[in-house]
Amino acid sequence: MHHPLLSRILLNLQQTVLYYLVIAGAFFAMWLWWRLRRGKRSPLQAAQVQPAQIRRELWTSVGSIIVFSSFLPVLFYFGFWRHTQFYPRIDTHGWPYFFLSIVLAMIIQDTYFYWTHRLMHHRRLFRWFHRTHHRSTNTNPWSTYSVNPLEALVDSGAAVLTLMIVPMTGWALLVFSIINTSYAGLYASGL
Repeated sequence: MHHPLLSRILLNLQQTVLYYLVIAGAFFAMWLWWRLRRGKRSPLQAAQVQPAQIRRELWTSVGSIIVFSSFLPVLFYFGFWRHTQFYPRIDTHGWPYFFLSIVLAMIIQDTYFYWTHRLMHHRRLFRWFHRTHHRSTNTNPWSTYSVNPLEALVDSGAAVLTLMIVPMTGWALLVFSIINTSYAGLYASGL
């Protein structure tokens, strides 16, 4: 029998891989179509994205996905949920608040990302946290999760902060995660 923490991590890992492959894969298909269509405008980058870059990004994404999938289950297993505003049933606060909580989570995440991203550009932190992501100079949807595991850990802090401030259900957190991944994939693809 599996340990409850390991079971939760594996379930999160499956879900994260699934929505990452579906979302990034869909944007990758659109990205390819966009680049190969007739009458296209000149690309932002003159050089084509090389298969080696895509392979590197996919391999790098594995570490990020493991961090993203493990972070909250580990914290919750050790009692962090007692310090959150997490609630199990949507009808506790109602549907209007359900949608508001997603918007609030997006605002917190975007603000958190902006400031931590700036911090990771500091010359003493850049090589330890953010250089991996900057290796993708010609971005595509697979660049989205291509970050150092330390950066993935920092990025995961947005979910912790959000859950401490905003009352949210698991469903709202899932919808927020899908929207966030879709936005990042859209941004990385340059569509």
